Amino acid sequence: MHILKVDNVKIQYVCLNSFFSSLWDANRLDCWVSAECCVRNMKLWLTILILGHVAISHGQTLEALRARLLLLENAGDFRFDTTGFSKLPKIDYRCDNKNTSLADFYHVIDLNHDGMSDLIYSGPCAPENQTGIFLNTGRAFRKVYDNPGKILSIESSKNKTIINILKEACCCEFFSQYTEVVIDENSGVARNTIVFGAKTRISVSSRLKEDKVMGTLRTTPHVNDAIKRDECNNTVKGNQLTRIRDFKDVIQLNRTGPWWLVLYRENSERSWIGWMKLE
Repeated sequence: MHILKVDNVKIQYVCLNSFFSSLWDANRLDCWVSAECCVRNMKLWLTILILGHVAISHGQTLEALRARLLLLENAGDFRFDTTGFSKLPKIDYRCDNKNTSLADFYHVIDLNHDGMSDLIYSGPCAPENQTGIFLNTGRAFRKVYDNPGKILSIESSKNKTIINILKEACCCEFFSQYTEVVIDENSGVARNTIVFGAKTRISVSSRLKEDKVMGTLRTTPHVNDAIKRDECNNTVKGNQLTRIRDFKDVIQLNRTGPWWLVLYRENSERSWIGWMKLE
């Protein structure tokens, strides 16, 4: 018997040589026991290895989550494509009324892969940027998303399209919201929003990993619990972001000394990124 340790999980398994050699002698009872044990534990081992690559945020792999967060570090201006805009059904959207051209800040793309061009607006809409997503029904557009923020990227695959939208903290709103909108081939719409403080700088290491923690998430890597009122007369408790009251799964994004920058999934639609000090 051997001991395999993967992410602090110990697994006992029968070595492969013993497993395969036991298959040659069906008259030995311990051969069958060993074979069954080996198969069972091999499946468990493979399952753990596979789960090690799966993140807890919106069903993404750790690699996909890292790529999504890297957009925050290297956010550039999105390039709009209005090809075919003039041939589409007319759209009446409150945010485009003051634009020089009707096509300004629109992006033409088939989001649900039904062969018809859909529209995304991402541009000025007093008092801030707004993103609206519209699916083409053939005769008109159906609005499926309309919230503040600007597009960072659009990723299209065989059966879905992913739109990443950033609403930066501003004015009396002290949290940024990074939303992923997923539109599938059946026109289903799902979203997941990551919330983080205005002073939180997202920096992602080359390798993300999962852990279980409890404690207070903060916007910066230091302890500040002073209660005060901000310029908008809201009560603020230092640099506290939210609190994890029981041991929960998080994803460690980076680390500085005893402080971890982690992503905590509150539910299927909302996650938080903040700093946590591990004693």
